[in-house]
Amino acid sequence: MVTTCRPSLDRDWEGRRDLITVAAEIFESDWQPPDLEPGRWRDSLRTYCRDLRAHYRHHPGMTTLALSENITMARHPAMLRNVDALIGFFAHVGLSLPDSYRACMETIRLVVGFVELQDRLYDRPPAHLNPTDLLHVPPPWLQPEADQNLPNLKQAGELEPDSPDKLFEFSLDVLVEGIAARTPS
Repeated sequence: MVTTCRPSLDRDWEGRRDLITVAAEIFESDWQPPDLEPGRWRDSLRTYCRDLRAHYRHHPGMTTLALSENITMARHPAMLRNVDALIGFFAHVGLSLPDSYRACMETIRLVVGFVELQDRLYDRPPAHLNPTDLLHVPPPWLQPEADQNLPNLKQAGELEPDSPDKLFEFSLDVLVEGIAARTPS
């Protein structure tokens, strides 16, 4: 009788999780954020977000992998320091501690979400997507049929498409002005 030695599925899963966790931690430790200057907080926050976006784009799919495998990258000391510094930055700008934490989390969500939902389509279009579809406003999957009464989508179809960079700058405007509305004047 021949027996085969099969590794435990639980052990394989833990080994996979450990490997992904280490990769996520290396990814996080690799980023050195720019200085956050409360005196020029708007420009400083924009620079921080642009730099974080570039880091995520330089490591395509890392956030998707971490999210899909339920791996938190926040365990790494570098990530903890970065989050702590961002919370402190918002507190120095004049936000309350709860709002400083919220602004920190929203900043990270904005950048990660933009990279995963917008940049990813442009950087690595899925096989089923025609890259020229990204040059249409709205994209073909949002264009109404001729017999549909959707005037706003039809009017939007006459607009020039925005580049991902222009869309990111718009997102930064919304973030910065939203935070500014909560800071003491």
